[in-house]
Amino acid sequence: MSETAHQRFVEMVNRPEPEIDLAHAALLISQGENEKLCVEEYIDRLDRWATLLGRRLKHATAPEHYVAQINRFLFEELGFQGDLEHYHDPRNSFLDQVMDRRQGIPISLAVIYIELARRVGFTMLGIGMPGHFLVRPAARKAHYYIDCFERGRILNAEDCVRKINDLYGGALKFQKSFLAPVNRKQILIRMLYNLKSLYIQSDDYARTLAVVDKLLHLSPEMPTELRDRGILHYRLARFQEAVIDLQKYLLYVPEAKDADQIRQMILMLQAQLRKQKADWEQI
Repeated sequence: MSETAHQRFVEMVNRPEPEIDLAHAALLISQGENEKLCVEEYIDRLDRWATLLGRRLKHATAPEHYVAQINRFLFEELGFQGDLEHYHDPRNSFLDQVMDRRQGIPISLAVIYIELARRVGFTMLGIGMPGHFLVRPAARKAHYYIDCFERGRILNAEDCVRKINDLYGGALKFQKSFLAPVNRKQILIRMLYNLKSLYIQSDDYARTLAVVDKLLHLSPEMPTELRDRGILHYRLARFQEAVIDLQKYLLYVPEAKDADQIRQMILMLQAQLRKQKADWEQI
């Protein structure tokens, strides 16, 4: 992980919410993976796209006019689309690669949509439905949603209910809160959770650790991430760091369901640390 990229990410997400640049922060996640990545190059590309789009919106007034032009530009002219074939490819979670390949998952495509709209003076909100991500105009009279994964398909509330039913086979009951807007930090957290899940599945503990570090900077009050970071430190043989995080976890949630298991892990790690110290003293 690029330490400079991590520091820049931390500085960005520590700003007040309205001052967080969503595209810039997402690109810093990418730069953490690829230190040669030039974030400014992709910001400039978004700006150029917005300049082209803005020329077509000089006389736009209604939200529908903006949505129609953004959809046409993004999905028809630039050719952005959902990656159905390789949905779980990590590249779909890195904004630079989504911009290069012009395909991604719902949330990464939504970030591009939100950022492009913002640059032409039109505010779009992220909608963090379980299992899917949508956007909608901030205008109060705009009671519809846009599915960036399906090339800008317009959905109403009933469509969203059907989407949840399709995704979960009826096991998850739809709630109105599923259509509540999420802020920039919440969008970044969700992007990072996607990456965390992918890296855990491939037993890539170092990359998972880098993601969890970012999650804890975005939301320090998440005790489960402290626990997970402690376990990752253990997997990477960083026993002292593991003990510190796991002890903090128990301070936050001493009655957690896994508290006894975590206490046993701490005792095991402390024994390992004592053994390491004794071994060094004999050298």
